[in-house]
Amino acid sequence: MEELGGAFGAIDELKRRLVRSQAERVRASNRESRRWSRQLLHRDRGLTAGGDGEIDNVLKVDHKVEAEQIDEVER
Repeated sequence: MEELGGAFGAIDELKRRLVRSQAERVRASNRESRRWSRQLLHRDRGLTAGGDGEIDNVLKVDHKVEAEQIDEVER
């Protein structure tokens, strides 16, 4: 701290470091958000109709299982 001019002199340096650190965190967070956005966009483009006209890559629930679940919820 003496190299920075004592406690009061160090305040400006500590502020600069804090601002720089926060800016780096924000940039990293923005990069991660853009990466997730690209992944979601890419994944959504991957939905295509199969030979039977149904959309692939989507969970299809068996109608019997669906009916059983509805009955259970109604009970």
